[in-house]
Amino acid sequence: MNKFCIFVFAAIFAVGFSHPMYRKEFDKIINSNDCLKTCMSNLTIFDEEISLMKNPNLQRYFGKIDKICGIIEFTRKCIDKCGIESNPFSLESLNVVCLPESREKINEVTKCLNTKPANIYSTCAGYCGDYDKISESVHQLTQKISENELKNATKVNEIMEKTNEACGIYKCFTQCNVETVKNYCGKNVGNELQQILQNVFDAQFHDLQKLNLLETMPKTVPSECNYMFDPSIIFGYQQPQQQSDISNPQNLQIELLLKQLKLIDRQNELINRENQKIDLEMAVLSQKFEKKFESPYLFH
Repeated sequence: MNKFCIFVFAAIFAVGFSHPMYRKEFDKIINSNDCLKTCMSNLTIFDEEISLMKNPNLQRYFGKIDKICGIIEFTRKCIDKCGIESNPFSLESLNVVCLPESREKINEVTKCLNTKPANIYSTCAGYCGDYDKISESVHQLTQKISENELKNATKVNEIMEKTNEACGIYKCFTQCNVETVKNYCGKNVGNELQQILQNVFDAQFHDLQKLNLLETMPKTVPSECNYMFDPSIIFGYQQPQQQSDISNPQNLQIELLLKQLKLIDRQNELINRENQKIDLEMAVLSQKFEKKFESPYLFH
């Protein structure tokens, strides 16, 4: 297997199949290597998305966390034996949820939710849209498109528009998941969940840095998928910037201007985020209010 294919194999996992061309290339790489095909067989049997970057159904995901981490570990070790230099199952973003400190936080969240009559996915789907449905639509369209049709802008645009929609729903879901857990389990548990998710976004950023994909990502993924390369998008956390050369006054002026522009963008994002949070809190309160007046014991 040549170095380009090895790079693509890891890179595709990092970018999250954001373009149908990547998915097709990934399938070609797998099918061309019997060792990889054997190692990846568990994924085709397991009916769940193993990356938290592509799975907002947290109750379902956390309920299968032992099996998910087992599959990640097995596949990572298996691919290592294939002689692949760049193993996608060694990516930090895929493994961070299986670290002991992450598992401890996941257990806290799960322990609380198991005592509550809550279906968070249904609650957030009603507010954000059905991620599973849109994601499946993207998958089906990508499976159907041929290599020749990848040159057809209309066919590709249909997939990219659906992908953009899925990413928008994912961002809404991520905030909704945290706010709903805070509502059911308290602020501390909700903050633990937020930290788990933020760690995944930060790890994704580090993976892209190592793969030299940070500059490529904004040009290849739909606009709503910006959280895939900017870990500050959803929760507003600022990733430390690399130190730049400020010995030149012109460089300093440019840097200050860029920071000002970024600050304006961030302020707009924060305003939008706060508006979404208010809408979400109102939706949760409305549900509580409706349930209260639907209770058969209300007038007894």
